[in-house]
Amino acid sequence: MSSNNLVITAADYYVGFHSALYILENHQRSFDKIIITATHPDRCEPLKDMGAEVRKVDSNKEDTYKEAFNEAKWILFYPEPIDGRVQAANRAIDAMKKADVKHVVMMSLDACECHDLDYVAEFKEIEEKMCNTLRDWVILRKTLLQNLYHLQGPYVMKHHRFNLPISKDVEFYPVHLDNALEASLCIMQQGIEKHRGQKYTLTGPEKVDGPKIAEVLNESVNSKKKIEFEEISPEDFKKYLHSIKNRIGEHSTFSNDKHQELLKHEFMDQPTDIQIHTLTQEYEWLKRGKAKWTGDLEKLTGSKGHKVHHFFTHHKEEFVSGR
Repeated sequence: MSSNNLVITAADYYVGFHSALYILENHQRSFDKIIITATHPDRCEPLKDMGAEVRKVDSNKEDTYKEAFNEAKWILFYPEPIDGRVQAANRAIDAMKKADVKHVVMMSLDACECHDLDYVAEFKEIEEKMCNTLRDWVILRKTLLQNLYHLQGPYVMKHHRFNLPISKDVEFYPVHLDNALEASLCIMQQGIEKHRGQKYTLTGPEKVDGPKIAEVLNESVNSKKKIEFEEISPEDFKKYLHSIKNRIGEHSTFSNDKHQELLKHEFMDQPTDIQIHTLTQEYEWLKRGKAKWTGDLEKLTGSKGHKVHHFFTHHKEEFVSGR
């Protein structure tokens, strides 16, 4: 009888790291083994301490992926946010086929159909490679992640403004990564046969805009000084993201040092250039009015998911200084 092992890729970058952390904390007993892949294994020490098996990969060497995917029943696949993302993902997918992996859930982007936005369009290219190479796959396209508001923490702390590269009237439905993970786990529990070849788009339960996010943030963190929404240009947004590399959680007021250290590990050496360009283009996609609500999250999990308030109440220490 084959082992029920789960492999989570790109665990040395935020989305992969948080995914592994969430599953280890909440669903570890659902799998015989949880394996994580990383090009920088040192970033994954907290996950190793929690019981994950860390396997090093080299994005230029397909055989390292094949070795990492051995024994996998399921792969939760995140393309690595590195230069040459498509080429690395293609090597990983070819390795999945050679390792005879039967079940793959890929996390993609809702914005990937915008072919003129080159960084987000890479996800469509990777999707097509997977569809043409593997038989048993499911694609979860996620809209903007609530969790990426971690990135605004340093700016809110300093300026009492929540900065985004969109105008105040741009509306969208941000989804919490934990809810996207629950959707992937439901697919794994129900079996690939029910979902083979399906593409789902995951959105959050509420429509928000920049001022609404700032309003919810104020209500959630009880800041002594009102936090306002601020529209900034895409170029200034990129400059800001470059300026906070390795600074996420730096000035947070966590009462528990463990939470602060985990946050620093989640964003170690990040955001990368690829992450910055991709996120900026996701906001460009939003400005085009492309974001639409879907019921796919509730269809898969039975839940509409967390509202933005949930994220801010659980991470308020990143947005207020306590003074």
